[in-house]
Amino acid sequence: MAILRDNLGLKFFAILLAILLEVYFYSPDNSVTENLVASVELRNLPNNKMVISPIGGVRNISISLTVRGPAPVVQQLKRETLNYVINVPPGVADSFIEYVKPEQLTLGSSGVHVVDFSPPVLQLEFDTVVRKELLVIVQQRGEPADGYRLKKLNIRPVSVIARGPESELSGVGVVETQVVDISGITDSRQSEVALIPPGNHTLLDVNVAHVDIKVSPIVAEKTFEARRIEVESENGSASTISPSSATVVVSGPSAELAALEPENIKVKVSAAGVGEGRHSLPLSVELPEGFMLESIEPARAEVVVIKDKVQKEKSNSGVNIDG
Repeated sequence: MAILRDNLGLKFFAILLAILLEVYFYSPDNSVTENLVASVELRNLPNNKMVISPIGGVRNISISLTVRGPAPVVQQLKRETLNYVINVPPGVADSFIEYVKPEQLTLGSSGVHVVDFSPPVLQLEFDTVVRKELLVIVQQRGEPADGYRLKKLNIRPVSVIARGPESELSGVGVVETQVVDISGITDSRQSEVALIPPGNHTLLDVNVAHVDIKVSPIVAEKTFEARRIEVESENGSASTISPSSATVVVSGPSAELAALEPENIKVKVSAAGVGEGRHSLPLSVELPEGFMLESIEPARAEVVVIKDKVQKEKSNSGVNIDG
């Protein structure tokens, strides 16, 4: 008993302080009102059923709460994840109505109560879950630049597996990509593009497709007539050539080919290393990079090589001479 009487005043003060703190903790002066959100959790929903209303399924269903209680407890609740559990009854049909009962929420210690909540009623609609393979289709817009063509457009993967409600996937055989714009392009490229699910509740096993875009120039041909033939001779010799010009057919990208100047086409014949006299020699053509020679007419020319330029000029007066 002596122990109980020791420091009796201090013990009484501690008890009184504890009572005052408890009174203050739950007093209106220490109460706050906050808005919270509770996510809806469905239990016992059959595996072959899924929520189609509200849109977005159960992951988008929530209940807005207005609560009031001691500030520390309410602040703690704001940091927690609140769940409102709905136990789906066995043999549920295609719809179910739940009248929200806020007392089913666990809101911490006593002293916190729900002032208001919305919605008061949850109306859920269900549908049968199906899986289906869908062909991937690329939505394309525009055309390559002038002078170019779309050679090939490959998509990976070519098909995906969709999982969703029967009402969305019935009669659906394809899934489209977002639009791939190829307007004005001049080169091949690769890109990633999102797939567009065929409905609000359908999920795809792959959400992004890889698109390979192959672009190639449109090849055209152009004829260049009367291109002068240049003779390449050894030093100290002169040559005559017949004919003195040729017709050249060139192929290449149509846009670049239209801008190709005749002066950039060189027709030549080499007489270097051949002796004096008359020779039938092949013609060659020098073209800018990116162009191809399709034909030259004539393919050969007759070249007369004269070592003595003075004699050449006397014997071939009036004939074209290159030295």
